[in-house]
Amino acid sequence: MNERIRQLARDSHMVEVVCSQKSVKVNYPKNFEKFAELIVRECMAQCEQVAEDADAMAKSTFVTDVGRMIHEGAWGGAKNCGVQIQTHFGVEQ
Repeated sequence: MNERIRQLARDSHMVEVVCSQKSVKVNYPKNFEKFAELIVRECMAQCEQVAEDADAMAKSTFVTDVGRMIHEGAWGGAKNCGVQIQTHFGVEQ
């Protein structure tokens, strides 16, 4: 789990912060890391679905050359978005 996920958990008050005179401890709920990973993977899957739909449209016989270029651009954007989400949250493939 990377620091961004930890910060989101703190911001959402999903974690318990225990302070003492000597230290501060953050308690994450059981299976929190797996929960966060599953959400990130769902986001990645949505990007992949947009890419697949755009690819199918680009290969369609009903699409003009300009439409094909637009759908190919959407495909590239969706692919890059999924990779960016994966990298940003530090999720292994």
